[in-house]
Amino acid sequence: MESKFHLPLCILSSVSRRDYRKADYLTRAIAFNAFYRKTSNISYNQVWSIIDRYTGGLGYKKDIIEEYMIIQAGCTIAWPEAVEPGSRILEIGTGLGRTLFCILESVNVKEYYTIDISAEILSIALYRNPFKYFQEKLWRDEVYVINYDAVKLAYILDRNNEKYNHIIHDGGPNPRRNKRVFSKQFFKILYRLLKDNGTISVFAGRNPNEVSRICRILSELGFRVYTTSFPRSPVRVIHGYKIG
Repeated sequence: MESKFHLPLCILSSVSRRDYRKADYLTRAIAFNAFYRKTSNISYNQVWSIIDRYTGGLGYKKDIIEEYMIIQAGCTIAWPEAVEPGSRILEIGTGLGRTLFCILESVNVKEYYTIDISAEILSIALYRNPFKYFQEKLWRDEVYVINYDAVKLAYILDRNNEKYNHIIHDGGPNPRRNKRVFSKQFFKILYRLLKDNGTISVFAGRNPNEVSRICRILSELGFRVYTTSFPRSPVRVIHGYKIG
C-alpha cells in the first residue's frame, strides 16, 4: 500500500477519477492506522473527550448518556423524512455516524457519501464507536467514507458534475469557528451539487445571528428554508428545498 504520507493525495486523486470506492478504501486504512496507533489504547473518558472536541457534543447532559435524545437530535439534523428511496446522499461531517444512522435506518438509499477531515474521529466511528449500531451502518455497502477537507473535495465533486438528492451539512458545532464550511461560496457549491427539488439540512448552532445569516444565504441562492430545533435545546437546524 502507498505510504501513509501519500494517502490523502491518493484520496484526492481517486475522487478526481470518480473512483469513490478507492477513496473509501484508503480512508478506512487511514482510520485504522489512527485507531491502531492512538484510539485503541485510550480510556473511555478520553474517547468521549475526542468525540466532544470534534462534534461539539451529541446533545447529552454531562455524565448522562440518553441514547434516545442523542438519536432524536441526530434525526433532526439528518431530516430522513425528506429522503426518497434510491436517493444519493452527500454528508459534510461524518462524526460518529449518527446522522448516517438516522437516514439508513429510515430509508434505502442508492449511495451515501460522507466526508470528514479528521482521521481521529473516523478511527473512533469505524473501529471503536460507543454506539455499535452507528458503526454497523458505516460499514454498509452503499456507504462511502472520505477523509478529506470538505471544501476542497466539494470543488472536485462539482467538477465531476456529481448530483445528489439530499445534502446534510453537519460541518462543525460553531459556524463562527468554521467559516469556510459555512461561507456563501461553499453553500454555492452545495447548491450546484443538489438536483433540482433536492433538499439540504444544515446544523446552524445556537447563535441567532449566525442562524439568520445562513438562512439569508440559502434563500438568496434559491432555497425555500425554515428552521427547527433540537428537543429541549435552543440549537437550530435549517431545512431547505432547492427551488428548481
